[in-house]
Amino acid sequence: MKRIYYLIIFCILTVGCNNKSESYRVRVSAVSEIDNEIKVCVYPENSYGNIINGASVFVKDSKNVITYLQFNNMIQCYEGTISEIQDDYFFVCINSLLLGKLEQYKIPHSQVVKKPEITVFMDSCGNNVLQGSDIDVSKEIQLAWTSCMPDVVYTVSIRTNSKLLYTTSTTACNTLIKENVLPKDSIMYLTIKCQKIYGDPNFVEFDYYSVSQIQSTSISFYGS
Repeated sequence: MKRIYYLIIFCILTVGCNNKSESYRVRVSAVSEIDNEIKVCVYPENSYGNIINGASVFVKDSKNVITYLQFNNMIQCYEGTISEIQDDYFFVCINSLLLGKLEQYKIPHSQVVKKPEITVFMDSCGNNVLQGSDIDVSKEIQLAWTSCMPDVVYTVSIRTNSKLLYTTSTTACNTLIKENVLPKDSIMYLTIKCQKIYGDPNFVEFDYYSVSQIQSTSISFYGS
């Protein structure tokens, strides 16, 4: 009888220990822009989806340089910035009574440091914006730019002062805008954003979203 009693107690304790190590989820967001600083946000959650506060959360790079993250009560996460990393990854480390031990997560992050430079911007009749010409929006428009680094996404945006007119994304360094997509008799602005992305922004396939982004110089042009 005593053996059965001790066995029951042992099973309860074992289940309790397993729940302690499995009843949480950690999401990590890392974003860097032109200044080379990486904004890191860490969301450790318990099994009910509530943020675990009171934990010790820090970021460690490949050279073991440590930056502690502070808890932001307004947005319910641990946040901070780290400077440019030497390798294409860093570690997020979390220590909490709920976790039972120090947990470490490796986050990939490659910083884009070179802006895309627009090299071709003309319509199918040869009107070249880069040479000071207006562009005929009733014609197909050709765009090309320099490569920033491998395996990135480029987002082309054209807008007026007040609204976005056109946007498209591509992994190539060129694109075509079909005829009559842009309005006539308008001053517009072209920008190209380059992004190196790891993970999932919705935290469905991965528990991290890591992106470095940089934007080209804006080019103004007139559509006739």
